[in-house]
Amino acid sequence: MLTTDHETYLVVDDDEGMRTLLKTLLEVRKKAVSIASNSDEAIEILSHNKGSISAAIIDLNLGGKRGEELFDELTLIKDDLPIFLISGCGSDEMHDRIGHRRIAGMISKPFHSMSFVDTLTAGVEKFSSATLSSQSV
Repeated sequence: MLTTDHETYLVVDDDEGMRTLLKTLLEVRKKAVSIASNSDEAIEILSHNKGSISAAIIDLNLGGKRGEELFDELTLIKDDLPIFLISGCGSDEMHDRIGHRRIAGMISKPFHSMSFVDTLTAGVEKFSSATLSSQSV
């Protein structure tokens, strides 16, 4: 299970079926979910809900804007936001496109629901620990 029942995830994917699947997987685990179908919606949601969004899951291959561009824009709004990238492309391509960015985790499609949950749990914990460590330095 994920760490608390007070987490709100921002899910950004241009595929309605994937948005619905991710929303369902999170809500079954008692997580609140905000949905965006594109980069502009995601930026607007995070801008207006910066304090309540605890993590984001963004498709690397969004229509209109690439996921790594959205990643950069979201971290400008909230620099301590754990961001997970999800994609159907190969892991080598994902690593090349991510570059130096500090992500909370990568989710490759297709995925099993338990590996999805495990990736989120580990990523949020790792990201939170690293953020706390850097703040105490």
